[in-house]
Amino acid sequence: MRQLVVIDDEVWVAVARGGLMRYRDGQMETLWPATLEPNGAEISEIRLGADGQRLIRKGYLTYSCAPAGRPVLLNDASKPESATAMAAVVGLTDSRGRQWYQNATGQIIMQPTTGAAVALRQVPESRVVAIMEDRQQNIWVATEFSGLWLVSEARVSMLPKPYPRQGQPALALWQDRDQAWWVGQREGSLHRLDASGRFATYNPSAPSSVSNRAVAALLEPVGGSLLVALRDGYVVQFQGTGFVPFSELVSCSKVNVMGQSPNGTVWLGGAYGLVAVSPVSYTHLRAHETEA
Repeated sequence: MRQLVVIDDEVWVAVARGGLMRYRDGQMETLWPATLEPNGAEISEIRLGADGQRLIRKGYLTYSCAPAGRPVLLNDASKPESATAMAAVVGLTDSRGRQWYQNATGQIIMQPTTGAAVALRQVPESRVVAIMEDRQQNIWVATEFSGLWLVSEARVSMLPKPYPRQGQPALALWQDRDQAWWVGQREGSLHRLDASGRFATYNPSAPSSVSNRAVAALLEPVGGSLLVALRDGYVVQFQGTGFVPFSELVSCSKVNVMGQSPNGTVWLGGAYGLVAVSPVSYTHLRAHETEA
């Protein structure tokens, strides 16, 4: 699974090769099957629109979907002149309505609400894994091998220290309620950059019996502290200076996405299914043998 977004009582899941599923009223529905085309457009963003519609961005096209409805093409814009967005796996529509993504040549692209798209910076040989907006309307971009980037008023800068660790891909990005940024890496390290610019590194990995320690997803649930999902299905929670077990879900291995419903349910998505978790129990809803 590539993305997991909770909107009201619906859980939306984007999978590799452009597949889209929705869990609603106890049923999982496939809205778009994954394509076998090697150049098929990925879903880069799923969000709630101002009118209550669900908006899905796939390649350079945007689709609208009513609650319980089916996606309908919202625009039929021509391919952006600056470069194609077909390679984008993650994207963001910020609070000003601007769209952000990485194009096929590695450039960070900002598409304003009017006018032509702007290519801001080349990120060579490094895939963008997350794009998020902070409370000051700055844009943060986490890349696999080129560190963490800050975009402020169309100026792009890289953090001055090697971050994340050189040669270790970043997989997850999250800003907590204290405005600190967390970046999880494939080799198991978790880095924290606080609001004053200080760095700290943690190791949330499970005991040595866990074979894959990759930090694949981060989530700060309402009323709780940061959750860290490792690819083996082991989920831990940050408590002050260390980590305590939250849930061990062998049936949902390779966890790589998380989300939370308004009722407090935490959702974990992985290669073999979607899991709903409470602090004391979990329910394995349905297995989907999809590529993570």
